[in-house]
Amino acid sequence: MSDSDLFLDVAHRIGQRIARQALWDGDACTWQVMVPDRDRPDQRSAVPAPAGGALYQGTAGIALFLAALYKHTLDVTIKRTTEGALQHALRTSEALPGNSFGFYSGRVGIAYSCAQLASCLDEERYINLASKVLAPLKGNEDQDRGLDVIAGAAGAIPALLQLAGLLEEDWIPEMAARLGDHLLRQACKAPVGWSWSTITPAAVRNLCGYAHGASGFGYALFELYHATGKGDYLYAAEQAFLYERQFFNEETSNWPDLRYTELSNFLYYRQHDELRKMVKQGLLPAYEVKYMDAWCHGAPGIGLTRLRAYELLGHSGYKKQAEDAIRSTVAALESNWGNYSLCHGRGGNCETLLYAAQVFQQPGLRVRAEDVGREGADVYERAGRPWPCGTEQAVSDPSLMLGEAGIGYYYLRLFSEKTPSLLIRYPASKESNTLNAQVGYRRQQRKHVDLYFGRTRLSLDVFPQVRFPEVAKNDEINTQDSAVTRTFRALERLIDTLDPVQKVRVEDAFLVERTHYQLTLSLTDFTEEFLDTLRAEPIEDISRSGGLFSLTSYTQVVQTQWDWDKWFDSREQDAKGEPEQDSVVFLLYRRNNRICVRRLSPFTVLVLKALETPASLPIIVSRVKDALQNGGDIDAEQLERAVIQQLQEAYRAGFIRWTYKTKTGADAEMEGAFV
Repeated sequence: MSDSDLFLDVAHRIGQRIARQALWDGDACTWQVMVPDRDRPDQRSAVPAPAGGALYQGTAGIALFLAALYKHTLDVTIKRTTEGALQHALRTSEALPGNSFGFYSGRVGIAYSCAQLASCLDEERYINLASKVLAPLKGNEDQDRGLDVIAGAAGAIPALLQLAGLLEEDWIPEMAARLGDHLLRQACKAPVGWSWSTITPAAVRNLCGYAHGASGFGYALFELYHATGKGDYLYAAEQAFLYERQFFNEETSNWPDLRYTELSNFLYYRQHDELRKMVKQGLLPAYEVKYMDAWCHGAPGIGLTRLRAYELLGHSGYKKQAEDAIRSTVAALESNWGNYSLCHGRGGNCETLLYAAQVFQQPGLRVRAEDVGREGADVYERAGRPWPCGTEQAVSDPSLMLGEAGIGYYYLRLFSEKTPSLLIRYPASKESNTLNAQVGYRRQQRKHVDLYFGRTRLSLDVFPQVRFPEVAKNDEINTQDSAVTRTFRALERLIDTLDPVQKVRVEDAFLVERTHYQLTLSLTDFTEEFLDTLRAEPIEDISRSGGLFSLTSYTQVVQTQWDWDKWFDSREQDAKGEPEQDSVVFLLYRRNNRICVRRLSPFTVLVLKALETPASLPIIVSRVKDALQNGGDIDAEQLERAVIQQLQEAYRAGFIRWTYKTKTGADAEMEGAFV
């Protein structure tokens, strides 16, 4: 038997087995899939559950595999089961909300299955059904909450761009563009690149990787740039890939999995009381850097996105990153067997080699993917052993991304290069209209810079001869620094060249933004904020003996000498005027893993300044009283009540930390930062 015949034979055997396992209800069929047993978290076992209709672990995904298999086998049983699986998916889609944009988990994936069935089964009616499934999504793009490749816009955009060429509906590419704009608004635009908050609060940083991380977002935005020619999407895509560069490990040739597994497990299995107890006792294991080699997390999935970026732009930097990812992927395939699933198994990893063989014109990479296929056929299918799947304890499962349908699809990919990938989807190659891309690119770049240094840019208007530094376009790829980082360095160099009068004034305008920039860079553990909420104690009686208050490590009070905000607001009336020399105090603090800036009232300033060194309530009251006294009488009880109220508000807002002795007077201390 030739290799080609072997690969099709394995896929056909798997398809026939899946068809026999189908559970029919009239003209629709479903299956039992294996899901984690949340009632027995300590077992980490899987239990059977009825499949839903989505692509990831539901009937739309199984239908995709069976349809592709029927195209090569013309097996009537396979065709009947394909149509039954899709019928079940269509029924379940009726209950999906109008913001279910997920490719692997929502309406877009089911519509994609419909379109593929139309092609594989030569049934035109499925095209109309695809449009019908998508229609409830129209106008709800800014309501997408899933965001990532699995559940939201990042997965939907490339699929919609493909569907636009099949369904001939003008509103479909418009939907893709509106989802792209939604992603631009939702991005966490840090100085080190853009990322998106997807798995919270169980990740130490916004994730790297394809399924839930920055690579998946960057890939979707690259496709949108290619389809529309809008430089806004190109800038955002480059920023997503730039974000991941800081985490790349040369030794492992991989990017870390930033999920805090121990914390995630407690949350997934709903063990909230146990988690709080562990955190308060200091027993929760610390996060340890780890690496995963899979489509969902790690080099194989990231490699797919860099291959596509190199294919579109031809930039050597993306080629280098793709080669790094391929090296890690090949090593993973050689070092362990693991499961054969598409999501986080050998089948999914081989997709990176298949795509790389195509992009780099290196047939040897395809040969390696075929070797893995031959190994699996011998060890499992021919030996009659169950395929290890991507489920808990690798138990057998019929689904696409975790189970045998996906394994069968992997063998169809080995059998025929014309079988479309389900792990990275892109329209047929075409020339993109990028003539006006620079305008949008520069617009997004300036917005990104002004997010951090817009006040400083405006302040330079006081000195017309001093120009705000403009950084070069596209240097992110070459320098591995964002426009924000390069602007910060340029501003510091500029300030050093100013005369004394200019220097004092510009440094004052720059002070808040410099602090904001530096504090943002200091946010390196996103779980800290959540864990503080678990450690926190009630604060009904903050006057207890021994209690000490202090500002949290991610809170700073900054004072400027000039009222720049007032000047900015009045510039339209008096463009040549200068700011008033009037002291203004700002609070910079952490909220939802971002640094926020807030102008403070005079009394709040006094209370927070009294916390510049840890102090008890009586000391704080005394410091505030001294600042207010100026020879006048102050009602001591009224002042204490006002200070207590301010401390309570600041404590609940997360600006301050409260440390106190236990009631027994023991040396042990309890700490709180949030309530």
